[in-house]
Amino acid sequence: MKHFNRMQLQGIKRVSGCTDQVSLLYGGAIHSLVIKSGLFSNVGLGNSMISMYCKCGCLAESKLIFAELPARDSVSWNALIAGHHIDGCGNEAIQVFNDVQKYNINADLMTLLAALTACNHSGLIEEGQELFHEAIREKNPLGIEHYAGLVDLLGRGEN
Repeated sequence: MKHFNRMQLQGIKRVSGCTDQVSLLYGGAIHSLVIKSGLFSNVGLGNSMISMYCKCGCLAESKLIFAELPARDSVSWNALIAGHHIDGCGNEAIQVFNDVQKYNINADLMTLLAALTACNHSGLIEEGQELFHEAIREKNPLGIEHYAGLVDLLGRGEN
């Protein structure tokens, strides 16, 4: 609700809010079936659950599923980074990205893009620039979406 109220104050309309609640209802039912079927150890299903809860604004549930997954891949981490971004928690998204690096998780270019997007939409201009420059220093093969993210980041920062 806090995000809904903030969006109203900023004049932002959220038409798909009802759809998110329907998705949450169906997603919760599927989540229950996954657990009852003993399929929770499937990382792909776990990743889908993380993403679904994030998109429905249920970051706490996403984090719980992430913590309980017996195995995680880069998609798991990317979904968690994106979930923090969606919830307006840019600093936490960057912390998750830092954890990826700290624990030598096999990150991919989507991980970088998720972190860059989180910086972009959270006003973390310097942090986003540092992520981008670090990727350049490490000679990562950045795509057009990374450069577009940097341009958007700089545009938001008026640099």
